[in-house]
Amino acid sequence: MDRRFANATTYYIELNDRGLMEYGEEDLIQIMEGDSIIFHLNSSSPIISKCLLLINLPNLKQEETYHKVTKPIVPLKRRSVGRNSKSDIREQLVSIDPIFKPFGAVEFEVHFSVAGSFFYQIEYFDHDLDELNVSHPDWIVVSPYLATARSTFAVEALSVQTMLSRCLGKVKDWPKAVEAQVKLSYNAIHLLPIQKYGTSGNMYSIKDQLSVDDWYFDSPKMSAEERIAQVKEVINEISEEQEVVFFIDIVLNHTATNSEWLLHHPESAYNLHNSPHLTVAWEFDNFLAEFSKAYAKKGVPECPNAPYVANKADLQAVMKALKRRVKSMSLYQYFMYDKESVRTQFEEVLETMDEDELAKLKAVEVNAVNYILNHSHGYGTKPFGVSMDVQKVGAVLMAKLDKRKEELWRALSGYLDECNAIWKEKFESFMCEALDNVEASIRYEKLELMNTKISAGNPLVRRYFTELKRPSPGEELKHKARERSLNEYIVAHNGWSTVSEDIAEPMGFYYLRRLIYIWDDNIKLYYGNRREDSPYLWTHMEQYIAIVASTFKGIRIDNCHCTPLRVLEHFVNFARHVNPSLFVFAELFSEKAKTDSYYARCIGLNAVIKESSYVNSAASLKKMLSRATENFIAKNNIEYSYLPNGRKVKKLVATKPKELIYDITHDNCSPTEIWNSQAILPLICCLSTINAAIGSTRGVDELLPMNLSVVSELSLIHISEPTRPLYISYAVFCLKKKKKKK
Repeated sequence: MDRRFANATTYYIELNDRGLMEYGEEDLIQIMEGDSIIFHLNSSSPIISKCLLLINLPNLKQEETYHKVTKPIVPLKRRSVGRNSKSDIREQLVSIDPIFKPFGAVEFEVHFSVAGSFFYQIEYFDHDLDELNVSHPDWIVVSPYLATARSTFAVEALSVQTMLSRCLGKVKDWPKAVEAQVKLSYNAIHLLPIQKYGTSGNMYSIKDQLSVDDWYFDSPKMSAEERIAQVKEVINEISEEQEVVFFIDIVLNHTATNSEWLLHHPESAYNLHNSPHLTVAWEFDNFLAEFSKAYAKKGVPECPNAPYVANKADLQAVMKALKRRVKSMSLYQYFMYDKESVRTQFEEVLETMDEDELAKLKAVEVNAVNYILNHSHGYGTKPFGVSMDVQKVGAVLMAKLDKRKEELWRALSGYLDECNAIWKEKFESFMCEALDNVEASIRYEKLELMNTKISAGNPLVRRYFTELKRPSPGEELKHKARERSLNEYIVAHNGWSTVSEDIAEPMGFYYLRRLIYIWDDNIKLYYGNRREDSPYLWTHMEQYIAIVASTFKGIRIDNCHCTPLRVLEHFVNFARHVNPSLFVFAELFSEKAKTDSYYARCIGLNAVIKESSYVNSAASLKKMLSRATENFIAKNNIEYSYLPNGRKVKKLVATKPKELIYDITHDNCSPTEIWNSQAILPLICCLSTINAAIGSTRGVDELLPMNLSVVSELSLIHISEPTRPLYISYAVFCLKKKKKKK
């Protein structure tokens, strides 16, 4: 028997008449791998007739060991006509036969041997529809046990330390670098990315996802395969000898600006060809760049102190000059209809209208302006480039107004004027927001950071877009690439935002509104709506994820909340195809447990990162710690009961997503800077008392007065041997600067 499953539990769920377990929207069903669930349906349930339980567990007997469908079957609301649309999904689900119990009840038993997020549905004969139907889906998140050579532990037992990978030195030296920390009772080490870095040196700016950076090896001549093999060997050695597991970040959302593969596959980035809605943002970004160049050369008459922005008066002069020039740009035209073009299309469509369809539409109440807005597209692509679904709009207008062609056009022309006015007002609010954010950016980066002289290398604001260097015709021929337009090489940088969605998707216009803290050393990756939209990228990133998942016990998803869910679902599932017991965690920057639950069930998150240093009072710290403890109590304070056959089971209770609570994460200020050094010890003591996973960043418990930069820190860590095994380290933290080779 697998020792991970030695403490496996059998849970018991009583399903309601809709085939679901009753719990709140902030909670979810969570179990451990190796556990089983018995689903119970009462004899009076309306979904008991000819019932089966369908679940998207992977078929581990097949070669594709973790392939599973991620979208459930949509329940029927009326009788289906023709081919059953759910059959394709149905064939990919595992069906569990019922176990008939006394008095007409049925039960289904499911064993969960791998980690992940799984949905189940009850298939039953619907007497109202006189055909098979399915219940609404519910999700179960299964967490892995983390195993070393001699021990196994659950998520709640994790004590994680984040280390800046580069500070550990060469891979061969890692065993000594982590030894002292393991003696201080850390049982998991979280590393920042170790793949080949881009020109900025930022550990999150990866230029080659399929190899490890030169920094970690004595010989730069080692092949990518040899580098990966050495990392695996050393990590396995440390895990076996020191009883510690290793996690690492995965970066799905961006790649370094100088990624060579991107030059030959610019379709893998958000560009003006695959995302033309970004064109208006690029025009504004270009305008800001040209203004900055003029300012650096003292070419802005209204700003006598150029090229400096040294005080508030300089900033006000800059913003006044910017606002005056923005008004003359007429960028609002990117949100307007070309009425003559619409008229031509409209008149053509009127000749082909179906009378029966018009008769049906006459009974429908429609607000014409809202209908046109909801069926329009092309915003931001080019001046007067907005178009609409003329077929649908024309049909609705003909049915609604029942007028002749000229009268219909006059009516539509009036509606279009209203739509243009609505979008002009929206655009003006976008530009007010954009200019406010430009001002805030200049205030912070120039005044507060005292970086006052504007130059080509220090522009007023960071660029949101960049133009990739086009390969020569010979290079394109070598890579069998088709001839590409210039727009394919104008690409968007990625950045950080509080928005929980893809920041480059249409209609949000986050790039135009300058709502992103931009990372100008990274390019935002474009996955499209399906694999065919960016096939090279999907394959390339699968190779990257396969390497990571086969080397490490767990992954932290970087920039998770800004990554499309369809992308997260695919790559987390792919990672678990490689490593079925993979531990997955992420920081979501959400303040709502409902959001955490949604992401956890969609992706299969085993823990959500929270930071205790940013609580604003003792009461909020108590609330955070109590929530984690209540989760543990709710799960474990239920006694076992026995079924009529004598089987020992435990009633399953839904709980809030599991948390990994850090004192502070690696990309934020040290607690010494936020509070003071005296506050760190009681904070860490509080964290040590809770029944939840806890984490720290290297340097916090040594009272290092600042956080180490993921971009510029090149120091090596040397730790003196602690005199006794305390949970709170008082080891000496020394930084020895590595001399740069000339």
